[in-house]
Amino acid sequence: MENGIDLYVILFTLLLGSVQIKYTEAETNPFLSTPAMPLFVASITCHVLASMADTNLQAPFIIFHLSGIVGCEVLIWVILTDIFWYCMVNMLASLIAFLCFFSNHIPNIFADHEMPIIEMQPPEEEV
Repeated sequence: MENGIDLYVILFTLLLGSVQIKYTEAETNPFLSTPAMPLFVASITCHVLASMADTNLQAPFIIFHLSGIVGCEVLIWVILTDIFWYCMVNMLASLIAFLCFFSNHIPNIFADHEMPIIEMQPPEEEV
């Protein structure tokens, strides 16, 4: 994940710099007046925690990239407030692409856990 960490640091730095440049003189900052700030803080927290986890497991790998995508999307929403709905469609497309990319790995996450076996019982006959 070392290359991924560097990539996300560069993306976050560029996007946060763009937000700062755009809203330096502005009276209103949508980053502070919308739910974007808590979502960004949550995604960055998950991103940092997943980057410190064991890289051999699939769950931290998926959480690392998903939280990085969400963090970048939130910053793009703040920069492009006029076309917020375009970003929502972009987020949905990113999520679908992410799920398609990891479709082979998602069942392996749950394969390590034993699921209870439920036996089918024949229906009781009415008397």
